[in-house]
Parts: sequence; structure tokens; C-alpha cells
Amino acid sequence: MKFTENSAPVKRSRVLLAGCLGWLAAASAHANTITVINTNDGGHGSLRQAIADANDGDIINARGVFGSIELSSGELPVNKNLTINGPGADKLSVENTHSSRVFEIGSDKIVAISGLAINSGEAALGGGIYNAGILEITRCSISGNEAGAVRERGLGGGIYNASRAEVAIIDSVISGNSADEGGGIYNAGSMQIERTTISDNLVGGAFSQQPSFGGGICNSGTLDIVNSTITANTASGSLQSGGIGGGIFNGGTLGIDSGTISGNLAGGTGVFPGDGGGITNSSGSVVIQNCTINGNTVEGPSGFGFGGNIFMVEGTMEIGNTILNAGSGGNLFSFGNQGIIISDGYNLSSDNGADYLTAAGDQVNTDPRVGPLQDNGCPTVTHALLADSPAINAGNPNYNPNNFQPPLIYDQRGFGFDRVKKGRRDIGAFEVQEAPITPTRPTPPPTPPPSPTPTPTPTADPREMAITKIRREIGFTRTALHELKGTKSVPPSVSAWLKLRLRVLKARLAYPLDEALARIDRRLLRNGLMSEASRRDLLTHLNARLDALRRGG
Repeated sequence: MKFTENSAPVKRSRVLLAGCLGWLAAASAHANTITVINTNDGGHGSLRQAIADANDGDIINARGVFGSIELSSGELPVNKNLTINGPGADKLSVENTHSSRVFEIGSDKIVAISGLAINSGEAALGGGIYNAGILEITRCSISGNEAGAVRERGLGGGIYNASRAEVAIIDSVISGNSADEGGGIYNAGSMQIERTTISDNLVGGAFSQQPSFGGGICNSGTLDIVNSTITANTASGSLQSGGIGGGIFNGGTLGIDSGTISGNLAGGTGVFPGDGGGITNSSGSVVIQNCTINGNTVEGPSGFGFGGNIFMVEGTMEIGNTILNAGSGGNLFSFGNQGIIISDGYNLSSDNGADYLTAAGDQVNTDPRVGPLQDNGCPTVTHALLADSPAINAGNPNYNPNNFQPPLIYDQRGFGFDRVKKGRRDIGAFEVQEAPITPTRPTPPPTPPPSPTPTPTPTADPREMAITKIRREIGFTRTALHELKGTKSVPPSVSAWLKLRLRVLKARLAYPLDEALARIDRRLLRNGLMSEASRRDLLTHLNARLDALRRGG
């Protein structure tokens, strides 16, 4: 997998998958359609019964059903070649009560799932979906799932893709899942991710004795990410090790093109800090082209870790036409210089790039001047370039979109957002189309006054500060949930309280933290979930634990 214009055109690794799904589409043209008519977990008209009754190649139509299908009879095994169509992830969810996973795709089966939310599953491998076949996921949301067990490590909170299995994830959202490795996704096979957001997933737990890998994704197979955003994922670490790879941990083959990796965190709760806030490459190969890697961080109680944006242990990484805007820990770090970093040129780094960025067109120690992560006209959020960004028209002047298969003629946002404007492309995932966004910071006057005055410091946005604080509390709460699982000495109501706390925090990001917590307390008492005395004991226990997590203990 090589996304570079200096190499011969290569096709992305979707040939086999496309062929198999094409077979499924052809078979479906002559297949029966089974219609789901209710949200029951069994019996006539249910999704479970439709799967049981279907034959190879059949279509299951759930587009007329709205609400939540709550699974009370275990996971939904799919051991046939099927197409399952829902009305939309915002209209129909398939949920478990953290007693088993949601879907299991059988070995060598060809399955397409679209328009569903897949929530609240739990298993050692793949809390939401375990795939051993060939699977396409389109316009789905996979959230709130967990991979883990008391005596074994959990892999792939949202999705686990087995070796020799294949998955394509398109126009979807993978968020709020947790595991020991691969909070959102664990890929051991072949996977393609397109126009998808992977956010707010978590790996780690302070009581664990082993390191945690890949807050968003842990890859040991072959992974191709295109036109997607990976943001706000956390590898939180353990007593024995910091978290490794807040956004992505790679031990296989990884390619990222026209993507945004922003605001991920590798932290530590014991002695050791985290490493690789955005990406950690342990021993595999990575190719990064046309990306914006911004503000990923490493931190921990003993100080900062290494590689805020990218941490190399071993292996190789090739990078071109990419923005590197450092959070804490710097942009690039190669442990003992054992990892090989190759610049294809036309990168823009806010620091010195650890002296690796020396090819034609590389800019170092330069502020890239990017806007906040937001909706700039596509399903995935991006960082726009501000009007004075040095990334504008600074990409390779010889760029040819036809050197890629399929041709790369658009930026991360896709159709309608040309990759080249005004004769030369920009650096990063975002291409300025017409009028660039006006800078948000004051520009100094062209002629300074006789007596120099200090440059005004921008005032921090209180709402952004509140959101950041609540996001951290979400991370602490998820860590507490994960680490207390299976601990018999903790009251059973603790888990329920934490889950409710997490839900309210996520729903109330606009509120200051204290108000969000007050709402939780009121809801607990109003709904009679526990007595006042029990609530006080519970809050004392949980707040002490959360305070310890904040301190890194």
C-alpha cells in the first residue's frame, strides 16, 4: 500500500472485497426479501427470526422499523451471505445490555450491513461486531460497546476483524467504545475505512498490569484509511505502562490518505507517561499522504512522553504533503532512532520534525495556521486553512491525481472540494476552495510603533475550556468503568452510576462540569435509583477514585 506520487499507480486493497460484495449484489437481484416489522428479539417479524429464516443471498429489509431492538437472547449470529438494511443509524439501533456482543459474522460469509446503530455489546473479542468473513458496513454507528473479560484482554471494543477476514467501513461513526487493545477497532485481517469518523474511544485502566494499545484503532493486519477523521481517542495506560497510540497503534501495514488525526491522547496513570498521542508504529510500515495531524498529546504523572503526534518504535514510515502541528511531546520521535522515517517532501511541521523533514518543499518550525476541528462541508470534521496559512499552494507543484487509483481529485471532504485550486494543491487534508477562512488571531500592523508593545494574547474560549474539561472527565469515567469491571468489592450500583454519568457527560458537553454532575445527582434521586445515604457513599467512593485518576494514581 503506497500512496505516493513517486511510485507507479496502485489500487487500494479493495479488489477482493469489491468482487465478493459484487457477487452478493448480483445474487440479491434474484433473492428473496424478508421484511422486519417490529423491534422484538424473536418471533415473527423480528430481526433475529429474519436472519434465521433467510437463505444465502437474501435481503433483510428493516427500513420500516424505528426505535431500539434490545437483544435479550444473546448475540445475532450471521452464518449466511446476507444484506441487512436499516432505516438509518439515527432511527434504528440494535443493542445488547453488555451481556454479549451484537453481531457475529461467520467464517467466509459475505455480509453487508447498512443504516443501523450497533450499541452496548460486550465480549472478549469485538463488543459490537466480530467478523470472520467479508463484511461491508455502510452508514452505521457503532457506539458504547466494550471488549474485555476478567481473565483475558479485550480486543476491539467496537469491531474485531479476524485474520484472513475483510471489512470495509464507509460513511460511518465508531465512537465511545472501550477495550484493552483497539478501543474502537482491532484489525488482524484486511480493512478499508472511508469517509468515517472514529472518536472518543478508549483503551486502558489504571489497575491493569499490561500496557494498552490504540485508543481508536489497533492494527496488526492491513489497514487503509481514506477521507476519514480520527479524533479524541485515548490510550490511558496502567500501573506498569503508559498508554501507547492514542489514535492508532500499528504493528502491521497502514496507509492513511486525505485524513485528519487530531486531539487524541496517550496518557499514563502509573509511573510511566504515554507515547504516541496520534500514531504509534511498533514494527510495521506506515504511509501517510495528504493528511492533517494536529494537536495530539502525550502526558502522565512523571512528565511528558514522546511523540505527541507520531511515535516510532521500529519499522518504517513514509510521509508526504502532510501538516504536523504539535501538541505536547513534539511531532515526530523515533525511539533510539530505530524507526526509519522517510519524507516524500512538501510537509509542514510546527517544530523541527526531529530533523527528518529535509526533502524538497518541506517546511519546519512553521505555524501551519489551521482553524478548529469543525464541520467544513462534509460528513467528517476537518481543520480548515486560515487565510495566511503557509500550507496554501505549497504542495508538490507536479502533483498528478491520476497517479492514484482511483484518481485523487478531491480533498478529504470529497465531491465538490477539488484537490487542486489555483494551479497548485495545498498541504494537508484540506484544500482552500475560494476565499480562505479569515484568521482568528490578530495580525500585527505592517509598521510597528516607535515603542514596541507586546502582542496581545488570545483569550481562551470559556466554552472550549469547559468542553475540554468534560472530555477529560469522560475519559476518566470510561477508565473507571473499565478497571472496576469484575471487581467484587465494589457495590453493583457503581457501574450503573458510572454509565449514567458517562451518558450525561456526553449529552451535556455544552454545560460546565459541575452542572453536568449536578444533573446526574438529581436524576439518580428523582428516578429512585438509590437512597440518599447510598448515593452519598457512592459519590464518596467514586469521586475519590476519579480524583486519583486525575492525579495519575
